[in-house]
Amino acid sequence: MTEPSAQKTSIDNSPMRMVAAAPAPLVVTLNEAARMIGLCVKVTREKFDKGEIRAYREGKVWRVRVAELNAYITRREKGRLKDPKLPERNSGGKFVAGGPAPLLEQ
Repeated sequence: MTEPSAQKTSIDNSPMRMVAAAPAPLVVTLNEAARMIGLCVKVTREKFDKGEIRAYREGKVWRVRVAELNAYITRREKGRLKDPKLPERNSGGKFVAGGPAPLLEQ
């Protein structure tokens, strides 16, 4: 009896390559930040301007750290920020459709 090869192969017996997932970004643009926190770009920009979300500009492009977005989401979840534009939780503790995004991976 022959011992099977230690190398994994695909259906056509060609060697399979492991592809690493791209690391999550540490900094995102205004548009990406708005999508991640579930708000429109205009409201997200207003939060940048008010200092509710710390962001900075590189030339004409707004940038924000993903860690800062996570901190904002955490503050919002704890009720420190009262925003009438945000959806409410239902009786089961889950957000209704269109609710905010979960914490982001770093």
